[in-house]
Amino acid sequence: MSDHSVTVIPKGSAQAEGISIAQSGIFPDLMVDDFRAAMRVDTTIPTERVKLSLMDAALKVNKDLAPLTEKYPDIENMEDLPAAAIDGKSVLLHQYFSAVYNEAKASLNEKYRDFDSTNSGHSQADKLELGIDDYRQNLREIVRSILGKPRARISLL
Repeated sequence: MSDHSVTVIPKGSAQAEGISIAQSGIFPDLMVDDFRAAMRVDTTIPTERVKLSLMDAALKVNKDLAPLTEKYPDIENMEDLPAAAIDGKSVLLHQYFSAVYNEAKASLNEKYRDFDSTNSGHSQADKLELGIDDYRQNLREIVRSILGKPRARISLL
């Protein structure tokens, strides 16, 4: 038996697909291509899996941001919320996409971990685990920022 392992990663096409995910309420539509580009998700992961991860992430973030929609019941889209701008767009809109993308990327990393029982395989999986935790931490911090809450709550016991 050999102690070497080989992982073959097929090359996906880089052609844009133009697939969007429509949302209701104040939340903006999501573009699969924008997510792939922002989070470096190539087309070796099928579009349907990416779309499902984005939808699940949006549902989670939208639920976490329910207090925002309750605070501004008359606002029809996130761009109309009072906020500073960056690159000509609402900071809240930028943060929203970042929150959804971080959750979706964490979810994809969990589902697409490469199985390899060698020592190097375990090391790679450990590195990926740190990335998943980082994406989820980013999500929590961004949602708290959108809601105007501090990043952490510390209590003395």
